[in-house]
Amino acid sequence: MPKLSITERLVSAATVLDTDDRAKYGLLFLQALTAGSATLHEIDSARKHTWMIVFCLAVMCTVLWSLFVIALRRRYGLNVLVYDRVNGILKDKTMSILNVALRQRTASIILGAILGDTPTAQDVQRLRHTGHNVGRDFVSHLRQQSLAEGRRALQETQLLATLLSYVSSSGWGKLEAAPVSGASQRCCRITVINPFTLVGENPENLTHFLVGYLEGVCTAVFDSSLEAREPWEIVTVGTDVKLVVVLDELL
Repeated sequence: MPKLSITERLVSAATVLDTDDRAKYGLLFLQALTAGSATLHEIDSARKHTWMIVFCLAVMCTVLWSLFVIALRRRYGLNVLVYDRVNGILKDKTMSILNVALRQRTASIILGAILGDTPTAQDVQRLRHTGHNVGRDFVSHLRQQSLAEGRRALQETQLLATLLSYVSSSGWGKLEAAPVSGASQRCCRITVINPFTLVGENPENLTHFLVGYLEGVCTAVFDSSLEAREPWEIVTVGTDVKLVVVLDELL
């Protein structure tokens, strides 16, 4: 396993503190301790100083806990899912977008069914086109939702980074974008670490969906047609599998 940087460790800790049920109970305990020590400080004069120390420590821990999570919340992704037990729906924590959680293999089976048992070049292209449509719709939906909730519009690079962060925290793989030096037009390199499509049978064919998805996202973000260079790279680094896709603007 690769060694985590200090920042990655802090982000991981913030994720747990903000989403883990045991961590939430720990915060509730601190809040109860704060209220209880404040009350006992006034009642139990014999141990006044002790309860004052407990109160101050509890308040300090609660404040630091909250500030730590707030400072790093955006670093660990936007899509933190919350299940509504009453209505049976799954929403993310930051926007009112409905989600459906699928096993990785389930998603691969669905994509495989689109291709069929003996996929032709036309079938593979259709799967890529499907991914393209999904990517464009995702950008359009997120923009509409942001506008409805009064969020400010983001610049192209900021919007792309936000979208990739959302997709990463949805379990599609860890997506990272970088500019391509020396490019005369819009061009970006997107690396997907451990993409969900690289499981099951014929993973190379399923990856056409993800490549099409990235094309659709970038086309919608930059309002200009971008297409992936072929062949794209699939490399293995230690225990990680990386899909590297370079997308060029079509002139």
